[in-house]
Amino acid sequence: MLDYGYPTLIRNLFRELPSNLRNIDALYERPNGNIVFFSGPRYWVFDGDFMVEENLPLSYLGLPEGLAKIDAALLWGKNKKTYFFSGDVYWRYDDAKQEMDPGYPIAMTRWRGVPTHLDAAMRWIDGKTYFFKDRSFWTFNDKIVKTESKYPMTAPSHWLGCWGPDQ
Repeated sequence: MLDYGYPTLIRNLFRELPSNLRNIDALYERPNGNIVFFSGPRYWVFDGDFMVEENLPLSYLGLPEGLAKIDAALLWGKNKKTYFFSGDVYWRYDDAKQEMDPGYPIAMTRWRGVPTHLDAAMRWIDGKTYFFKDRSFWTFNDKIVKTESKYPMTAPSHWLGCWGPDQ
């Protein structure tokens, strides 16, 4: 069951997001607790309450000039590195050093069983890694670096309790 007043507009929680921002493509929480929002080729950073970095190009993170957008971002529990996914490739970022690891991008096939062109990725409170695309989600086994065998599953019914015609 959802709490009273939810869902709500993201701007109700992060009031300093630009009013002309049409969508959030991805976000993740840095190890220091800051939250990074991505929209198109730009990003914004909040300390939880206030904006601390604003309207920066993706290239400031070491991503290529001209990259149109990030599909998903994830601080992975296995190695505490941040992964940026776009299309059929990904990059690995070291938040501690604030620099991209060398040798990237790499094809998404390294994330065995994870689809390309993701909608979202996250590490949940159960310590597991999840990937989302369209109405489906995959649980990723960090130990064997592969999606678990019973996936994909339908996301709305599992995550939001929404039952529809595809259930």
